[in-house]
Amino acid sequence: MTTPMRRNGLPVLIALAIVASGCTQFTVRADRNPEADFARYRTFAWMPIAQAPPADQDMGGRSITDRVYSDVETGLQRRGYTPAPSASADLLITFRLLRTEGYDESYVPYSAAWYRGAYRDALHASADSYTRGTLIIDAVDRAQNSLVWRGSASARLLSQPSFERQSERAQDAVAKILASFPSR
Repeated sequence: MTTPMRRNGLPVLIALAIVASGCTQFTVRADRNPEADFARYRTFAWMPIAQAPPADQDMGGRSITDRVYSDVETGLQRRGYTPAPSASADLLITFRLLRTEGYDESYVPYSAAWYRGAYRDALHASADSYTRGTLIIDAVDRAQNSLVWRGSASARLLSQPSFERQSERAQDAVAKILASFPSR
């Protein structure tokens, strides 16, 4: 006899497995200039658009771009940095989203059947193609105009996610990237 817990547990586990398989984890990296003295940095500002590379500070949608601005500012303030005008800030901050096409070669389903002396449906290869997105956040020493810190989060982009899901993933990516930003 099965208990109600055992009967109901299997569908719950299957549902959790499906949800978990639909989520992609971020690969997070950070690098800092070992010569940079973060103890002297106190303030930050956004790099003026005229000074930033053309693709910077644009996530492809105004609402998501605004979300990244807000999340980066909040994250830096939590780490002890204060907003300032760009002409006097210690650090200038910029970000960009790179999109690259990729495929997973390990996903090659194989099916073959011997039929009347020959293989039928011998190999059906269909690479698992996807778009990978990488959010990069840079911190530049304004006085020396040199990159002192770069963090990135990379993951497969979800196909046709809702605005809420895009917003959640952007917030999660920024938080994971800034987790390694030096605190004051």
